[in-house]
Amino acid sequence: MSLCRNLNHVLTHLLTSLERPHHDPRLSELVIQILKACPDQLHWYLPHLKDSVTPRPSPQWHTCVDFILKVSSLPSFVHTDDAFEFDDFIYVM
Repeated sequence: MSLCRNLNHVLTHLLTSLERPHHDPRLSELVIQILKACPDQLHWYLPHLKDSVTPRPSPQWHTCVDFILKVSSLPSFVHTDDAFEFDDFIYVM
């Protein structure tokens, strides 16, 4: 796994072009399966989610946070300082 270079630009483009995959269970599962199979894409995909975690009292936001928690629980998840900081938000019910 290389966090220095993106070895699959096509896959990165596919992942980042999906708008709100957390709103569609099929897209959500697709993204999770891709990230399981290609853990190096986490580094490139997580920054794409930054704008989605601004706390909002809405079911859509809760769905988004659930999706992010699924991604962060992947066995291949590696915390890096320049990726997404999961400790920076609080899950509110």
